[in-house]
Amino acid sequence: MLSRRSSLALAALAGLTGLQDLYLHENQISDITALSGLTGLQNLYLSVNQISDITALATNNGLGAGDSVRLFNNPLDTTPGSQNILDIQALQARGVNVSY
Repeated sequence: MLSRRSSLALAALAGLTGLQDLYLHENQISDITALSGLTGLQNLYLSVNQISDITALATNNGLGAGDSVRLFNNPLDTTPGSQNILDIQALQARGVNVSY
């Protein structure tokens, strides 16, 4: 668990492809690009950060049926047709439970 830290460099996690649970809430994270390769993720908690682009999650082919992603309290553009909504819909179409 890496929650409630003032800052965190996610690049250090990039090679941990077997990681299943990752709790990163309340970390002031804005860039989640490094999470795109963590194909073993099943539970990902990213609430209360500064994330505005979730493309890395949509391109993570390891996220699928039964997996869970929490994105509450991030500055996501959730207007209909926005890239974030399209990414959320793509994840949900693969069976990912996305809360935002």
